[in-house]
Amino acid sequence: MNKVLQIDSENQDALYTKGKWLEQLSRFDDALELINNVLTVNPEHDKALRYKGLILQSLERYDESDEFYQKSAEVNQFNKINLKRWADLRADFELYENAVALYNSALEIDPKFESAIFDLANTLFVMGNYEEAITFYDKVLAINPDYADIIYDNVLIFE
Repeated sequence: MNKVLQIDSENQDALYTKGKWLEQLSRFDDALELINNVLTVNPEHDKALRYKGLILQSLERYDESDEFYQKSAEVNQFNKINLKRWADLRADFELYENAVALYNSALEIDPKFESAIFDLANTLFVMGNYEEAITFYDKVLAINPDYADIIYDNVLIFE
């Protein structure tokens, strides 16, 4: 990666990948600098926008994080991961109705997107929409039975 950056210091893919690695090492400030470099070259790099949202979320800069998740979803409205990450943050903000709408948008793109189905079910459960939540829990179990223990644990937590 460093060799690529020595040859081409503005290589978006190399900057983005190195930024992701640094984020994984919890070197958030260094990762943010590289992701910002990607966005300087290409302000509409949807993966970099999403990853900046993730880094800012890790730094507990939630309002800024929300802004970058929104930008990534606007740049590539057909990217289910952009929509799901934004929905996750909205659910964390307790903006449940907005989160539900974003999860549903992700599921319009990929109706079998397991983690979006599961997180939608959890959000509906927290909102008190138990019957609808059970429908989505059943849906995710039909796709992947490994969710059974997680669903059971979550229901116990909320009781």
